[in-house]
Amino acid sequence: MGGHKMNLYILSQDVNNEYDTYDYLLVCAASELDALTMPMSHRCLNYSMPLDRSNWCDIKDVKIQKIGKADLGLERGFIFASYFN
Repeated sequence: MGGHKMNLYILSQDVNNEYDTYDYLLVCAASELDALTMPMSHRCLNYSMPLDRSNWCDIKDVKIQKIGKADLGLERGFIFASYFN
């Protein structure tokens, strides 16, 4: 996404709350749509396990909130994931 200003978004969901499912994600993306449609194969920096629909949710169930602009040099991707335990 060279040349694009990146933003930070919190993605959350509360429909899939089984053990070992994600409830929040911090994402660096160019737009809300980019954040929502980022491939689940991207790995979070704090977990080595990739996201998939069994431990997240369908896109229609995701809540999204822009929380600010990303620092220059921060790459597109999932930065942090929070797990239901």
